[in-house]
Amino acid sequence: MAEKIIAYLRRTAQEQAQQYRGTLDPYIIRHLYDVTRILAAAPEILTKAGGIFWPIVERDRIQFGRQFPAFGENPASVLQESLAMMRRGGAANGLLERNYNERVIPLVWSARPLFSEILAGFTQAAEHCLAFNVP
Repeated sequence: MAEKIIAYLRRTAQEQAQQYRGTLDPYIIRHLYDVTRILAAAPEILTKAGGIFWPIVERDRIQFGRQFPAFGENPASVLQESLAMMRRGGAANGLLERNYNERVIPLVWSARPLFSEILAGFTQAAEHCLAFNVP
């Protein structure tokens, strides 16, 4: 769960900064769905995810910091701003919702949560992890 949160926030921030190599995988929206479903099935995992969140961020900072200098310099700030952009919503969330409906929903054979539900679940998990023992 922690890796999915970090990857989504980092990669979308990197794309927003126009420093992403290539094009962003349109199926990355699946991370929001996965995190929400994990949280629904096993809420206790959130505490475990929080406990490993910052060590994984540090690993990613080392691995991706040269590709995305802002992340290399201050990953906490980059991840917080990426989440803040999601919370603000607007046109970007409209694109996310369309991407979710077009790319994730057709792959789901069980309950199909609304985009608003997966966005709320993901942001809740991300907020928890970002606040967990902030470096």
